[in-house]
Amino acid sequence: MDNEDKIKLFLRNLLGEDINDTEINKKVEELKKLAFEEWVEWITGSYRPNSISENITDRIFKIYIFLKGDIPKIEELVNYFNIPPGRARYIISVMKYGGHPKLKELGRKKLKSLLEEAIEGKEEDETITPFIEKALLDELAFIEHEILHKDKNMEYEKYKELEGRRSFGLECSMTVKSAKLIIDKIGQLIGET
Repeated sequence: MDNEDKIKLFLRNLLGEDINDTEINKKVEELKKLAFEEWVEWITGSYRPNSISENITDRIFKIYIFLKGDIPKIEELVNYFNIPPGRARYIISVMKYGGHPKLKELGRKKLKSLLEEAIEGKEEDETITPFIEKALLDELAFIEHEILHKDKNMEYEKYKELEGRRSFGLECSMTVKSAKLIIDKIGQLIGET
């Protein structure tokens, strides 16, 4: 298997088997461009990571932001990048608390989409129990704080954390009405409204 085939296999695994050949070829070119830009930055001295850890984190960040358009998951870093689980948690934590606007926006959009899907066809007084990934739990708590304390919205009912391994995420219980308030707040934060 040549390098091009290895890259295609890697991207197919990362992006999903349903990606077509035209899209995969485009993603291969985008990955090559990212690699070339990294090399140019290093050669010219315009950017050089201070450690191997920073270099790996930067690479994963770029792959997820520019190629996948999603936030990374621990199991993906373990399975596709051959990174030990503890290190994968650390990398995600560094990315999450680095506060990069694009990563924050992707997380908010993902949370919004997840809640929109969970409330579809349900009445306002019904309760939903979506599974919220660990990377999105802090964002959910931040948005709840914004609604309750900044907006002083008394119609909002706090969500409850239910079951799950916190390292991966938790099932949360909330009313459809509260989920709609979260969705609206996310829309405001990402500039949709």
